[in-house]
Amino acid sequence: MIDRETIMTWLKKCGNGGCSSRCPYDDLGPDKCYETLMIDSLELLKHDEQTIESLERTIDKLTKALAEKPEQKFFVDSDGKMTPLPVQKHGHWIRPPKFLSESQCSVCKETHVGDYRMFKFCPDCGARMDEEVKQDADD
Repeated sequence: MIDRETIMTWLKKCGNGGCSSRCPYDDLGPDKCYETLMIDSLELLKHDEQTIESLERTIDKLTKALAEKPEQKFFVDSDGKMTPLPVQKHGHWIRPPKFLSESQCSVCKETHVGDYRMFKFCPDCGARMDEEVKQDADD
């Protein structure tokens, strides 16, 4: 089968077997060229219809998955396979006032000995420590 662009071009120009310009189907003879062009056109339409149905199924699956977990992101390949991407957690370091040598992750609540505030990620849960901390007026 010839590519989509060629088929569309010759469908527009086709004189039902009586072409004056030479098309890729002319070698088949006047009886077969139009018939073969139509068969290829129908195959192309069938393929397009299957592609559209596949895309609609993928969109439905993606919509349902996002309804369940709106924060989740997905990678969708050309076959419609959906792969969940890791969700990046964001947090900040909490330094309790009475324990000056400890830092606590705001996401997993794990306490670490030492000043971990210089680290950009929690070593336990992997949360990125870039969350802005709102300060109260009393602080």
